[in-house]
Amino acid sequence: MKIKIIFVLLLMALGQSAVWAQSQQPRWVTSKELIKDARALDGEAVIFVGEVVGDVMRRGRFAWINVQDDYGTIGVWAPIDLINEITYLGDYDHKGDTITVEGRFSRADYQLNGELCIRAADIRIIFPGLVVFHQLGFLKKKMALTFLILTGLLMGLRFIILREQKRRA
Repeated sequence: MKIKIIFVLLLMALGQSAVWAQSQQPRWVTSKELIKDARALDGEAVIFVGEVVGDVMRRGRFAWINVQDDYGTIGVWAPIDLINEITYLGDYDHKGDTITVEGRFSRADYQLNGELCIRAADIRIIFPGLVVFHQLGFLKKKMALTFLILTGLLMGLRFIILREQKRRA
């Protein structure tokens, strides 16, 4: 009888640990889901993928970064060690590193003044960023030349009018 009770208790403990382990698996999310389902996801382990944009805002041993996916941008609070590997930050002249962020989502982190964010436990670079070269299209060049000629003609006309007015006076 004792063996049966111990066996049942052991099975219950194993089953409970399997359920606990399954609930701790990080969930892949988008910024749209994080914002829409913020209450339900609060405190959950998540994985978020996106491009690092803006600046790295260092705060002691931690830093803020903004990570943007197809739907929006989420703030990520991470230890400096994880941030140091990021090379490119997205802006007009750069495509930022594409990263995965694994961590806990917080709808209103009380330690960070109520910010919605992910507290990163791990950051990995999937695709490195790059420099973006902007090419001026033919139409834009044509328009710029047209405006330059038009401006020159108007300034020449103004000069002639002012000269005629001085001569009459």
